[in-house]
Amino acid sequence: MKDMRIPQMDSILKKYAPTTLTWKLTAYPDETHGTVRLKSAYDGLKFSYPDYRSNGIVFHPMNGILLKNKPISLWYLADTTNIRYTKDGTEPTGASAQFRKDNSLTGPGKVTIKRLTLRQSTDETFSGSFETGDYLRPGKLEHNMKPGGFNYTYYEGAWDKLPDFKTLKPVKTGRTDSGFNIDKMPRQINFGLVISGQLKITEDGYYLFGIDADDGFRFYLDNRLLIDYDGLHGDGALGASYIIPLKKGFYSVRQEYFQKDGGRKLDFEYVTPGTFSSKKSILIPLSLQYGLPD
Repeated sequence: MKDMRIPQMDSILKKYAPTTLTWKLTAYPDETHGTVRLKSAYDGLKFSYPDYRSNGIVFHPMNGILLKNKPISLWYLADTTNIRYTKDGTEPTGASAQFRKDNSLTGPGKVTIKRLTLRQSTDETFSGSFETGDYLRPGKLEHNMKPGGFNYTYYEGAWDKLPDFKTLKPVKTGRTDSGFNIDKMPRQINFGLVISGQLKITEDGYYLFGIDADDGFRFYLDNRLLIDYDGLHGDGALGASYIIPLKKGFYSVRQEYFQKDGGRKLDFEYVTPGTFSSKKSILIPLSLQYGLPD
C-alpha cells in the first residue's frame, strides 16, 4: 500500500501531539485494501493493550524466613522493564527502584512489586512477606521408615476447597515411588490426596519449595504451614513458593491436595543450596523421600 501521506501525519503528531498521547504510525507495504483492515485491527488492539497478560506478576520465593546476615535472591523470570518495587510494604511508584530478574533481599520486610502500564486500571501488583528466623531444627529418622517414596492416602469427594481429611474415610493407600502418578488414580476428578513422610536434608542452607497445582494444595514442614494454595486453580495459575533455612537431618512433611474437575496437576518441587545458581527447581529424589513400606 502507498504511504498515504504518513510522513506528513508523522510530522504533525511530533509537533502538536500532547505528551499524554501515545501514538504510532505504521505502513503496510505488503498488504492490500482487503487485508490491511485485518492486520491493522490486530495491531491496533495489540498497541492499545500492550500490558495485557493472561497471568499476573509474581516473584520467587513468594514468602519465607531469612537468616541474619545471609541474604537471599528474589527472582523474576519475565521482562522487568516496567516493574518497580519497595521493601517496606508501601505502594511502588515510577520513582521506586526497578525490579530486576535477580534481586537481593538482606533483611525482613514486605516486598511489593508493581507493573506500571499505560492505563492505571491495568497496573498489576504482588507482595510477599519475609521474616528473620533461625534454621528449623531437624529430627531423627522414625522407626521403620524406608527411602523410595512418601506415603499417600487417596480420598474421593467433590470440594471447592481442601476438606478436613482426618474426618474422611480413605479409599486407597500407597507410596509416591517411581510408579506414582495422579493420572493413575482411580478417579480423574473429585478426589484428594494426603502425602506424608520424612524428607532427608543432606546439606545446610536455604531450601525453596514450590507448587503448581490444579486444584488446591497445602504444604506442612514439621507441622508448620509453609504454603497455603487452597481453592480452585486453572491451568496457568501463578503457583506458590516458600524459602526456609534447613539443617542436615530429617523433617516430617505433609502435602494436602484436591482436584475437582477439568485439568489436574500436582507439580511439587524444590531448589536446594547447590542448585540456587541455576534458578531451576527439581523433583525431590526418591532416595530422600522416606515412608513406611506398603
